[in-house]
Amino acid sequence: MTVNGLNAYTLIQNSSTGKAYGDPKVETIFEMFRRIEGGQVGVVSKAYIADATPAASQRSQYTAIIEQYLSGVAGNYSWFPWEGLDLLFGGGGENFLPGPGNGNVSQFDRWASEGYQVGYTKTELEAFDNAQRALGIFTQGNISTWLDQNVYTDLLDLAVTPQGQRGARDQPGLKEMTLKAIDILHTRSKERNTGFMLMSEAALIDKEMHVLDIDRALGEVLELDDTVRATLKHLEEIGELDDTLIVVTADHGHGFDVFGSADTKYLQQQNSDRAKRSAIGTYQNSGLSAYQVPQDVLANNHTIFQSPQGDGFPVTWDPRYTIAHGWAAIPDHREDFEVNKDHERVPAVKNTTGYFFNPEDNQRGFAMTGNLGTGEGQGVHSLVDVPVYAFGPGHEYFRGVMNSPDLAFKVALALDLGKNSNVTTSYRK
Repeated sequence: MTVNGLNAYTLIQNSSTGKAYGDPKVETIFEMFRRIEGGQVGVVSKAYIADATPAASQRSQYTAIIEQYLSGVAGNYSWFPWEGLDLLFGGGGENFLPGPGNGNVSQFDRWASEGYQVGYTKTELEAFDNAQRALGIFTQGNISTWLDQNVYTDLLDLAVTPQGQRGARDQPGLKEMTLKAIDILHTRSKERNTGFMLMSEAALIDKEMHVLDIDRALGEVLELDDTVRATLKHLEEIGELDDTLIVVTADHGHGFDVFGSADTKYLQQQNSDRAKRSAIGTYQNSGLSAYQVPQDVLANNHTIFQSPQGDGFPVTWDPRYTIAHGWAAIPDHREDFEVNKDHERVPAVKNTTGYFFNPEDNQRGFAMTGNLGTGEGQGVHSLVDVPVYAFGPGHEYFRGVMNSPDLAFKVALALDLGKNSNVTTSYRK
């Protein structure tokens, strides 16, 4: 757990140590790698790029987080001068526009003045020179989900460009951003005889699980799987697979599971909540879901159809027979087990007493009373263990059960970053 299921946030009012900012800044594994090896470092995320994953004294300090990417942490720190990421790809264009928080200075222009290529679309991403540092910001807010980019594409008309216009249709996905990031980092590290480190985040899995939008969350999981597969293939093509450590994990879970199947047509035809629940089948009554066959085709164990989006993705996203699923911690909401084709879910809305069933969400579903406090309008993180997958040199260090901070130490061990102490190698932009 790296988030506040265990009261782990450092808050501006009071940290878990009892003192605001009670602990000094810790050198991250990426900073350590840059300091010792002079290597190339990149960050890719489908979230707005100043979101929670970057280390900061407080997650809402968006302007400060953007500044840290470029200039490091301000303050009396003497161990290492940070000279900027080699690349930064994601959403969150609103945090780069001129405003009170950044002295009314366009951060797009500022990064360009530091020698970065700047791009706002998938087309511009693909055209980046692999030998130069790059900033790619493709939307305001989060980049659109895989499901909206590839299946319900009319929803891209609602997506907002980095400059603030509706209709951000030319967006990259996680795979496109990751493969381009590898090309840039690989080219630059070869020119400098260094290595590279890349953090690529399928951030919207978490965001869609928060709003109980399982179909969009599933699309993000499958996109991550497709990205890992494409990454392995690409590293092999450029001759780097045997020399690259790949670690895939999550920073927390959401207490989610599948417990059967649901007949959505039957559910729609019932007039009471109790009758609608009879649409759920468990154990021997669960049967097969129908995501892997076209509409109105009966699924069996021998049917094979190709998804329009390629191997590993559903053939249809709105079958009659779907998975029956649930979360350990929920707000008031209605459940119909169907994909939301018109927008991301908003399960609960606020009234005078807190969050309550959203009357516009899943109107044909049955009511599920929440078990969270009424001040919570979304699901929350859970203490469930998450898997860790590792491939490549050093993968053997990742066996067994471990705490999340151990991952950084194991990466450092695989990279042999402890071979010298207090070493500083020059970095060439």
